[in-house]
Amino acid sequence: MSAGHHTDRELDLSNAGRGVWLVKVPKYIAARWDRAPGSMDVGKLRIANRVPGQKSSNVSLTLSQAVLAMKDEDKPKGSAESAEIPRDHTLDVSTVTHQALGVFSHQTPSNCNDVVPESEKLVFEGQIVQKLECRPQANSKYMSLKLEAIRKAAIPKRVVKQLDRIVQNYKPVSDHKHNVSLRNLKQNYSFLASIEI
Repeated sequence: MSAGHHTDRELDLSNAGRGVWLVKVPKYIAARWDRAPGSMDVGKLRIANRVPGQKSSNVSLTLSQAVLAMKDEDKPKGSAESAEIPRDHTLDVSTVTHQALGVFSHQTPSNCNDVVPESEKLVFEGQIVQKLECRPQANSKYMSLKLEAIRKAAIPKRVVKQLDRIVQNYKPVSDHKHNVSLRNLKQNYSFLASIEI
């Protein structure tokens, strides 16, 4: 952005003391969550109390039947995106200690038609206190999903084809019209320059 278009906006810090989790989920879950309607229950998060001797609580995610039943219409039936996905996942918890990470959002009024509305509200949603990584439980569904992904990655994007007939190609022109006219102009100009001397 140029300096002339920069505008100062207020930042809402009412949630500055709130702790937020940063959760990394696999692509197949993220794709289904993106397609899910806003009112759909996508899963249940279960937090078990910490057992003495463990570093953190046991956190697990169970996807809902509605998410598991979602199929991608534009993907082929055998592809990894349309395959069955595992229902149960565990979340590995790690605490954020040496970084200052936060979550910001912006809210635009519904009646504003500007590309960059002046009344846009910036909100600090909270500070990230824990990172969680979602991992599926190793079962037959997950193994078949990974096997399909490995097979798809092993297929080369470009293949060599043996031709059975001659392909009609047009040979390049070695001397284009504009090059010929430029050469003639240079010759004429050099001839005129030698006469004038």
